[in-house]
Amino acid sequence: MLSRMLLLLFAARPDNVGVQVVLWLSQWLYLPFGWIDASQPVFGARFERGALLAALICIVITWRINRAPTPPA
Repeated sequence: MLSRMLLLLFAARPDNVGVQVVLWLSQWLYLPFGWIDASQPVFGARFERGALLAALICIVITWRINRAPTPPA
């Protein structure tokens, strides 16, 4: 998600194969938050607030899973 956000922030060319792969792989995580960025321009540099929100949610979920209590030794 962070790579998606950086690529779009620096206006990466959408016809580049590497950019297409990153956007395609991160699309399923971004879809629930796409409505946040509905007013963003299609071309040029843009800051996807939905991608940032999705990345933060993934980080919090990962932190909660890893912080699960372990049985005493």
